[in-house]
Amino acid sequence: MGGGASAFDALADDTRRTVLSLLREHGELTVTELAGHIEHIGRTAVSMQLKVLREAGMVQERRAGKYRY
Repeated sequence: MGGGASAFDALADDTRRTVLSLLREHGELTVTELAGHIEHIGRTAVSMQLKVLREAGMVQERRAGKYRY
């Protein structure tokens, strides 16, 4: 099996489900914006959660200048 997370693995975490819910509600958000909506974790932790979601093919990243959406 490959190194990426499966969709089931990605959805098994409460924080990742919260991130997906926020993205569904608000559309594109930066890591900083996402972290502002989730009280119990910071930007680094949000970035790690997004990496799992990207590897599972559940979100995409778009860069615009110094920002990543």
